[in-house]
Amino acid sequence: MSERPDLLLAGLLLMAAAAVAGLAGALVEIGPHGVLALGAVGLGVVTACVLFAFEIRHLPPAILVTTTLVVISVVAAVRALLQVWREQRLVGRLPSSARTAGDVSIEVVPSASANAFCAGVVHPRVLVTSGLLARLDEDELRAAVMHELEHARARGPLKVALAHVATRTLFWLPALGDLLDRFVLLSELSADRAAIRATSRSALAGALSEVIDGPPRLAGAVALADFAAPRIDRLFDPGADLPPIFRRSSLLAGLAALALVAFVLVCSPHLGLGESTQLHSMSVNLLAHRLHDRLIGLGETAVVVMAAVALRRRFLRR
Repeated sequence: MSERPDLLLAGLLLMAAAAVAGLAGALVEIGPHGVLALGAVGLGVVTACVLFAFEIRHLPPAILVTTTLVVISVVAAVRALLQVWREQRLVGRLPSSARTAGDVSIEVVPSASANAFCAGVVHPRVLVTSGLLARLDEDELRAAVMHELEHARARGPLKVALAHVATRTLFWLPALGDLLDRFVLLSELSADRAAIRATSRSALAGALSEVIDGPPRLAGAVALADFAAPRIDRLFDPGADLPPIFRRSSLLAGLAALALVAFVLVCSPHLGLGESTQLHSMSVNLLAHRLHDRLIGLGETAVVVMAAVALRRRFLRR
């Protein structure tokens, strides 16, 4: 497997594009009228109307699979874009003060946590927390700053944001998440090499040792703390093996997802006359009638979602 991060990013985006193209091809096969009618199917799935779901059983399985994948992918894409936007807005509002580290200008964020990161999808910025400044000597600070400047030069935040949106949109392809992790790791190793050329291995190792337990990764930023442990191994042993790129569970889930997409394409989800009539009747009934059933279904869905969120929070607090 190549250790060139941009090549891996291209593979990730190509895999995501292939999955999207598969869904788009299925939608083209369904036809424009079928797509409009499937909007009603998607609304029925979201509101979980019992009567509507009872009628859906008459449709071909490929139609239901296509609709479900499209609906959940669109929702996931919107959530991923919102997450990136919120994080960028948060980073833009962080209080900071300009400071010069050697011949380089950086922004210092008043925070007790130790970290440095490059953020800004459109305009990359190098930010260093005051907690990290207090722990590093001059050479270590320069190594950390040169590392982040390499991310800014390579447009690291934009690439990470694109990969994050693609991965979260097609979350049902977990192999994309593994590729995202490997892309971030390879990007960090590439920035490490630039920092070593400007300073030394010992200086960078000292900086990494201070952030090895840093905060979780942002969707539109690259941080010094990302994958610090395997990077330290590479500093002392340039030939050290990297962790496996794919998890076994991801490979199995990926094969299942590919089989599902193949099923959709092979089954040719083109709507026949009877199926088009059935969809038209269902959409009219859903949109023009049965408002009471739709509201009940929406309420049931809201209750299930709130219960799931509450259980998840209770589990995470343990």
